[in-house]
Amino acid sequence: RPYVQFVMGVKNAMPVDREVFDFYIHTVKRLFGADAPWCAAGIGSHQLTINDWAISSGGHARTGLEDNVRLDRDRLAPSNAALVER
Repeated sequence: RPYVQFVMGVKNAMPVDREVFDFYIHTVKRLFGADAPWCAAGIGSHQLTINDWAISSGGHARTGLEDNVRLDRDRLAPSNAALVER
């Protein structure tokens, strides 16, 4: 059974767009079943938005320094744990 992960917000790749996000979720469920596991990640400043969309849509959320180094506009994240806590 596949585990699908969407990474959104990469320049010139998958945009951070709710309609696109919903289309991908619909497609995963259509192809692999309603209970197919999936995850979404947002790059940089999009991390919280995509985390929110993923959790509220029944998926898993990815967070961490690999995708985003900031807690907010003015502060660097000291650790992955700080991003998870946020």
